[in-house]
Amino acid sequence: MTSKQISIAQWPHPLTATKGTLLDTALEAGVPYPHECRAGECGRCKTQLLQGEVRHTPYLAEALSREERERGLVLACRCYPRTDVQVRWLEDAAAPAPFAPRKQIARVHGLDRAASAVSRVWLALNDGPMDFAAGQYARLGFDDLPVRPYSMANKAGNDLMEFHIGHQPDGHVSGHVAKHLREGDRVHLEGPFGDAYLRKTHSSRPGPLIAVAGGTGLAPMLSILRTALDDQPETRAQLYFAVRDHEGIYLEEELLRLAKAHAGLKIRILLSRPARPGAGHNRLVQTGSVLEALDEDFDSLADSCLYTAGSPRLVGAVKALATAKGISPDALHCDAFWSAPVPPRIRQRKGLTNRLARLFRS
Repeated sequence: MTSKQISIAQWPHPLTATKGTLLDTALEAGVPYPHECRAGECGRCKTQLLQGEVRHTPYLAEALSREERERGLVLACRCYPRTDVQVRWLEDAAAPAPFAPRKQIARVHGLDRAASAVSRVWLALNDGPMDFAAGQYARLGFDDLPVRPYSMANKAGNDLMEFHIGHQPDGHVSGHVAKHLREGDRVHLEGPFGDAYLRKTHSSRPGPLIAVAGGTGLAPMLSILRTALDDQPETRAQLYFAVRDHEGIYLEEELLRLAKAHAGLKIRILLSRPARPGAGHNRLVQTGSVLEALDEDFDSLADSCLYTAGSPRLVGAVKALATAKGISPDALHCDAFWSAPVPPRIRQRKGLTNRLARLFRS
């Protein structure tokens, strides 16, 4: 089979297409291609197809309209070159990747149920520690299941890679991690990826470093805080950890220790819908919205840098509030955790299972 060439208007050299999508090929080559969800849901990798043909896989209509398809627009994360292609991305480029991604083999070194719906997983890489910037993520492959992106919670240079994996209802990958993953299991890892990583320029701003985490978005925020505070212990920082209720809180003791070790760090854990209002609250845990907390703590964010990770809804709301409060665009770094699409064969299996269940109940 003849290899396909991908020419990107904003990149000086043509790329040889891999088996993956147009976006996969670009990221593997170190191209700062704009992207976010990698699942055909956000539309950030929207691309003008200038020449050639591609095979386009399913995506959400909100990410790419029929009219846009008719104008030759495609989603780089959902299309595969059929011929040599020439393309041009539409958004501003992502920040240049600090480290080129590479594929490695890892072994599960440790497991812990950090919360009822969160597993903490430590991986040991066969080739030693991976270079990455705090806030980035890797793509993990467990068993023969679909690859999923998970953010590192550890500092770069650690012997063990730490990941926080949230258990999703009917999630095949997260369900495997929760029920079947064992120490010693082999894991395929590729990374690092992501442009919402810690910038060294944060120390030049007079305002604090702000980290806003929703659920397992705590992982990249922990990596950022651990790195920033270890590099410059006098750093002023504020962490907002948003969860639904007490069941969603995890690593509370570790956060307390981090706050005690660094006088400049303030932490607020916000419960949006506590089952027992007021129960179990302490100096970290409070009832309320993370947006209300940010609004209460800051009249302006013009002098601060802000990092946020979590659900698209939370990240979008935080981004809108920060922008309204005057944050500089180059000081705002967002990582929305989009849900991965269910592969067709899994969707079919699930449909068959549901039909059988209804049959036996009838």
